[in-house]
Amino acid sequence: MKDIDGIRPFPSRANLIFFSCAFDSDRIYKQLTVKGIVVKNYNNHPLMSNCIRVTVGNSEENTAFFNGVKKCYL
Repeated sequence: MKDIDGIRPFPSRANLIFFSCAFDSDRIYKQLTVKGIVVKNYNNHPLMSNCIRVTVGNSEENTAFFNGVKKCYL
């Protein structure tokens, strides 16, 4: 994810990916949920504005998630 301009993933040892977005995370959240990809949007959180969390899934789910995020930045 760190190769996607505008995305900054945070280090994690858990089964999730937590990242910040260069612009409004609502846009990414809406585009991913329309595709059936479940993520948690922290845009209204005072300390984590423009951040999203996704639980790591199987290979197919992870590929769909990464492709969905990449399309948001094209």
